[in-house]
Amino acid sequence: MHSQPITIRRLGPEDAHILDRRLPGLLEDAADPNRVWRFLAGRANAMVVALAEGRVVALAYGTAMNDPQHDDAFFLVEVRVAESFRRQGIARRLIGRLRDDAAERGCLNFWLLAEPENPDAHALYEALGGEPQAQNSWYWAL
Repeated sequence: MHSQPITIRRLGPEDAHILDRRLPGLLEDAADPNRVWRFLAGRANAMVVALAEGRVVALAYGTAMNDPQHDDAFFLVEVRVAESFRRQGIARRLIGRLRDDAAERGCLNFWLLAEPENPDAHALYEALGGEPQAQNSWYWAL
């Protein structure tokens, strides 16, 4: 567990380089700067990071979905926290920031999927007030 202050920051396309300063192992693959920039430049997309001493120690990202038949929703694609920074409430803060962003965008729903073999994620999402749905998805009404 670390004691340095954690800053949560929403990234824009001009911040694509920040992922180069992530802790090893935070992402499975190298972050292609062009793909990161395209994602961050997309109006529907959002990414937030947790920074400690200028290094990315956690991240979360997703996309808003407009639906012609249903309320707009935000789909959380990924939440990752470096192992040495887990159990400090960082994932909660990242998800909270994305939920706030989704609500500001007019999304009335917030969705995510969690692998069945990830009980820690299920416990986190339940603690945040998520309602389990079919096929390992979680739902929040915003």
